[in-house]
Amino acid sequence: MIIVRIPMVAVLCGEPYCTQDEPIVATTVSRYVTCKIEEGTGLKIIENGKEVDKREYNGEIISIEEVLGLRIKNVRIEINYEEPTSKLIGEKVASLVIAFLLYNGEEKIKYLENGVKEVFNFMKLIKSELRARLIVRGGTFIYREREGFVELSSEVLSKLRWFIMPIVSDVKNIVHKVYDEYVEIMEIISHGIGHVSLEFARAVISNEVRKIPRLVMVNCNLIRALGLVPLRHEEILAKIHALGISCESVGFERRYVIIVTDKDEDEEAIVKTFKNVLKTQIGVRPHLSIAKEP
Repeated sequence: MIIVRIPMVAVLCGEPYCTQDEPIVATTVSRYVTCKIEEGTGLKIIENGKEVDKREYNGEIISIEEVLGLRIKNVRIEINYEEPTSKLIGEKVASLVIAFLLYNGEEKIKYLENGVKEVFNFMKLIKSELRARLIVRGGTFIYREREGFVELSSEVLSKLRWFIMPIVSDVKNIVHKVYDEYVEIMEIISHGIGHVSLEFARAVISNEVRKIPRLVMVNCNLIRALGLVPLRHEEILAKIHALGISCESVGFERRYVIIVTDKDEDEEAIVKTFKNVLKTQIGVRPHLSIAKEP
């Protein structure tokens, strides 16, 4: 049973405000979702397509991660949002959770109020279980304009706890877009990676020298503020930025840097700078590296 309560607060982008040159960081859905096994309810746990456990619980509360990870059935899920800051985004979050459960065969859905109207539309966004799991559990999608989508592997997913929202040079635009209309999480993130990298590239190609120092400074200052790299690495980072590559971002508990590059020599510099570099592909560009805090 899925219980959806309205009004809801925006959670996809954390608090509904940000300051210039600071990243927008999204929180995990689990903070706002309660999964309760009602008294006398039989609980089915499905693992690898087989029912591995069935027993009775008495009002126990379990995490949404358990529900999604073990594919638990017959659970009462309450989606509660404390403040009606953004009903629109709240509806989207609820829809994503519900769509994931529908994808896994859950059919018992009850609305306490008429608030979620886009459930089945959101199902169209879910192309695979991994994608749904990434969205709901706090994974990340990366999108670059005209180059398609990329999904992070389950290995990478297991290392991430928060959505990673990249810094953008024009923060107001992304905030306006997020809070004024429904958009895919991939599209939101594209305004970080796509916007920053394309702006760098255009500045370099068109020889707009005045723009380059400002863009480099924004990103380098962010990294320095996070304490992710020593100051001696600024030269390497500035070189990478000047090529029109990358954006940086941070989660509240774990810190990561996302770097998009299509040159092997850039990757070598990244590996020397950061530890635990994880790679996957993004469209036609061969490398997407996620570097964890040294």
